[in-house]
Parts: sequence; structure tokens; C-alpha cells
Amino acid sequence: MDLVIQATGSLLPKLVKLLKEERNLEKGVKKQIEFLHGELENARAVLHEVAEVPLDQL
Repeated sequence: MDLVIQATGSLLPKLVKLLKEERNLEKGVKKQIEFLHGELENARAVLHEVAEVPLDQL
């Protein structure tokens, strides 16, 4: 039984570390998605402006 307790005791800190790393990764991905969303909105706005320009002025 002591062996099980020791094994569990050494695994728990590793598991906590992995969970924290995964959470940080998810936060990073969310920030990247938000950034890309903003970039796409900007590109869309530019395309709308360009669409208003007559062809002979492009």
C-alpha cells in the first residue's frame, strides 16, 4: 500500500503541471483566434472599400 501512496504522490505534481500547461496552451490558442478574427475583419473592411472604387481607378 505504501508503494501505491508513493506512486500517487509523485504522479500528482506531474499531473498538475500538465494540466496547467494545457490551460496555458488553450489561452494562447484563444488569443491567436481573436487576433486572426480581427485581421479578417480588417481585410474585409478594406475589400469593401476597394469594391467601391471604379474599375478604371484601380
